[in-house]
Amino acid sequence: MALLTACGTSAVLQAGAEAPAADETVVVLGIKPAHYKVLFFPGSEEQGRFVKSSWSNAVINGTPTDGYLVAKVKPEQLIGLTMIADTRAGAFAKPYAPCNGAKALVLKVPQASVVYLGDIEYTPSGAQIGVQYRDDIAAATRYLRTHYPNVTGEVRRAETRAMPVSSACVSPAIYVPIYILGGRR
Repeated sequence: MALLTACGTSAVLQAGAEAPAADETVVVLGIKPAHYKVLFFPGSEEQGRFVKSSWSNAVINGTPTDGYLVAKVKPEQLIGLTMIADTRAGAFAKPYAPCNGAKALVLKVPQASVVYLGDIEYTPSGAQIGVQYRDDIAAATRYLRTHYPNVTGEVRRAETRAMPVSSACVSPAIYVPIYILGGRR
């Protein structure tokens, strides 16, 4: 008998969710088109580059609802948007990932607050994806107040930066652990 497992995150908040704990920060990100999934991974800064943690799962992994992704994250960690996937292509579609010094959206999660990361629009072009950033904190705040009334506090702009990543350009491997239950016979 084989047991397949997968990694996920419960960081993405559903509309109407309870307020996050006092030691959590809420992040709001606009994403267009809605079929793009974004994954933020923890990492560190080394020699001016973002180095994704090799053994950590994504701290944010989700698609937008009505144009926005709202998630809770533990503060004080450095996270980077290092993977984007077109969900129309299925579970095993090749994701887009910045590599070889390409820049990723990175931020150090501030202490217990509500932060807006911006709005991102993706445009695919062959093996690459175009990224356009814009700022509409007023629309993000209206969305948050309408869909997440339990999340209170001032919505502030996050201090994000575009940081080169250290990873090489290789196709990300998908590891699926297979556990064999029972002993030999």
